[in-house]
Amino acid sequence: MKNFWNRISHISLAIFLTSVSCISIIVYGCKQVEQDPQTNNTPVIEKIGLEIGDEAPNFTMDNQLGKPVSLKDFRGKVVMIDFWATWCGPCVAAIPHLKELNDKYTGKDVVILGVSLDKDLDQWKSFITDEQLNWTHIADGNYWNNAASLKYNIEAIPSVWIVDRNGKITSKDIRANEAETAIEAALTK
Repeated sequence: MKNFWNRISHISLAIFLTSVSCISIIVYGCKQVEQDPQTNNTPVIEKIGLEIGDEAPNFTMDNQLGKPVSLKDFRGKVVMIDFWATWCGPCVAAIPHLKELNDKYTGKDVVILGVSLDKDLDQWKSFITDEQLNWTHIADGNYWNNAASLKYNIEAIPSVWIVDRNGKITSKDIRANEAETAIEAALTK
């Protein structure tokens, strides 16, 4: 009987720890795991100003069709940059909100630019198609070493940034549910 209660205690502890882990991911997003500095192969990228009002660092990556897309391609429009990945639970949970934003701003001077940190680009492409994510998506397959995420110092996803028509950062590292207010503010500038 003592063995039975020990098992119940271990199962309860496992359930508790799993619950805490899941809640942490939901609340805080998916974070980059710190690496041993001796084995960290992260490329050195010059950090450019990332404050509100600074010019948004440009980046270029291929979309799911293999066509290069640059942030500068969208000058004259408000751009919502969504750093995300298909393996990130909070990122996937934000998709319905992103679809609503996309529907609301289609045909207006607003672009949603999904920057994926996925490694498996075939899975990423399939996900975009299967989920009918009808906005611009780019990726380079480099996971946390994604060229854009390094320039923007992204350490946790999802992370949404708003860039105004002049290429200036107006909001940074917000969640998708805060984006509409930030987009509206950028449109009125």
